[in-house]
Amino acid sequence: MRVTKTLSFLIATLIVVSGLSFLTVSASAGPLITGTSAFGEALKELKILLNQSATLQRQLAKLNLEFKNLEGGLGDLIDQARNLLAACDGEFSCEDPQAVHEAKLLLEQAQRDKARILVVDIGAFSDLLHEFEVGLGEVEGKVGGLKEIGRIPVSDATDMEIWLDQCNELVTITDSEIAEVSAYLEDGDVGEDPNDPDPRTSGADDVNDFIAIALHGLSTEESLDDVDWALANAAAVLDQAVAAKDDIEANNIPECRSDLKLVQKRLAKVRRNFSNSIPHLNEQSFGANVQVYTLSGASVTVSSGNALSLNQLANGVYVVVTNESGRTRVEKLVVLH
Repeated sequence: MRVTKTLSFLIATLIVVSGLSFLTVSASAGPLITGTSAFGEALKELKILLNQSATLQRQLAKLNLEFKNLEGGLGDLIDQARNLLAACDGEFSCEDPQAVHEAKLLLEQAQRDKARILVVDIGAFSDLLHEFEVGLGEVEGKVGGLKEIGRIPVSDATDMEIWLDQCNELVTITDSEIAEVSAYLEDGDVGEDPNDPDPRTSGADDVNDFIAIALHGLSTEESLDDVDWALANAAAVLDQAVAAKDDIEANNIPECRSDLKLVQKRLAKVRRNFSNSIPHLNEQSFGANVQVYTLSGASVTVSSGNALSLNQLANGVYVVVTNESGRTRVEKLVVLH
């Protein structure tokens, strides 16, 4: 009973001193057992994020082709339709009797491609961006956790948090801008009327609206001037979509990727420094008798002869009691596998 009370007193004293928190754990708090898995997991997540950022960039490059830079892209289909109709007069009289029909086919293809781009290409980009955002939050949590338990110096953690915050802000901006790109293609506004006799009062404001007005004009043969006006506006709005996409491609993703590389480099450096400096429990650290207890006082392993095996210990905080030459030491032990 006396031994138990003495041990309980020692454990209680240690708990009071340490504050029952990882916050006070450091090299000065006593020898520690720690793996580098916490660092490794954060670095692994950073590698995944960098790979995802490269994929996001490739998806944006693909949109270049879908929009303007590929024969059969949206811009090309609109331009081809306008060129066919340019040879016709205002009364739909064309040298090529198939010109109006071919123009309609081109614009109908443009509508189908627009729908596919929205669902497949932009949809895939948005899904990956949101997955990227979740992963970014996980890295922020891991860096914050490592800082809290003293594994990352405050100055280094502050730099990494700034870089991660900058990347997070860029992701938020990108999410807004890719939604803007989608809206330029088709915003789904209520009240737009492609059958309005005057297309300028129909409320049209996206590529889909203007192509619909052009198709309506070709079907009713009301006015080629109105058709050309609608297609000119469709091309102009598409240019706005391309500009918004270009900003994401040229600025947002590269800058975020640069921030992530800074975090990756700093975190790897901190891990190396930590691994080289942290004291480890080993046969030089303790004498002949070592006992390990939970914070509640339950014995979880007993060792003698300078051998201490912690492989079976779960992650957590323990109390190590050593007895060397009649002198008892009580240390805090942090196990991170």
